[in-house]
Amino acid sequence: MKILVLLLFYLNLFSFENVDIKQLSKDPTWLRLLYYNPKTKQSDVISKDFFLSKNGRYNPEDELLANIKGYYKPFGKDPNKHSICRFPARYMWLNEKIGLKNYHIVNKRCVNLIKSLRQTKIDSVSIMYVTGYFGNPASSFGHSFLKLNKNSDNTDNLFDFAISYGANVPKNENIFRYIYYGLTGGYSAEFRDKYFYSQDLVYTNVEQRDIWEYKLNLTKKQILFL
Repeated sequence: MKILVLLLFYLNLFSFENVDIKQLSKDPTWLRLLYYNPKTKQSDVISKDFFLSKNGRYNPEDELLANIKGYYKPFGKDPNKHSICRFPARYMWLNEKIGLKNYHIVNKRCVNLIKSLRQTKIDSVSIMYVTGYFGNPASSFGHSFLKLNKNSDNTDNLFDFAISYGANVPKNENIFRYIYYGLTGGYSAEFRDKYFYSQDLVYTNVEQRDIWEYKLNLTKKQILFL
C-alpha cells in the first residue's frame, strides 16, 4: 500500500513539472498559512500536530511537499484526521496554484468540517474597532477584532462570532513588569473566540466605549477561505 501511495504521489508530482515548488513555498499566503516568521526563520506555531513534515516548522518547502503528498493518501478509518479535512485552507490555496486532481472545496468525507460550516453559516465579515480606554493601558490606543456575521441583513448581531488576539497578562501583574513586557513583547498571546455580546457588554455597557464596524467587501470564496 505504501508503495502504491508513493507511486501515485510521484506520478501526480510529475504532472506539476512546470511548477517551481521552491518558489511556490515562498508565496506570502503559504507562509501566512504556516504562521512562518521570516525574522526567526520558523513558524510561530510550536505544536507538532500543525505540521505534516517533521521539518515543517522550519522549512516551508518541506511542508508544502508533505501537503501535496498528503493529498493523495487514503482517508483511512477516521477521514477527519486526513490532511484534506485538517487543513482545508491550504488545499484551497494549493488548488488555485497548481490544480489538484478531483479537488472539492469541502470534501464530503470531512464530516467534522461540514458540521462546523453548517453551525457557523458565515454570511459576511466585519473588522471592529473599539475606541481608546485610559482605564486599561493595553487599550489606550483602542482595540480591534474580527466579527463573523451570520446574517448581513439582521440588525440583532449579538450572537455573531467575535475573534480577537491579545496578550495573556496575569492577574495583579506588577505595573513595571506590565510596562516592560508590554513594550518589549514579553507576554505570550492567543486567539480568542466569543459571541459578540460578550465584547459588547464589556466595551459599551461597562467601559462606555464606542465600537465602529467596517464590513469587508469579500466574496463568498474569500469568506470561506478565511
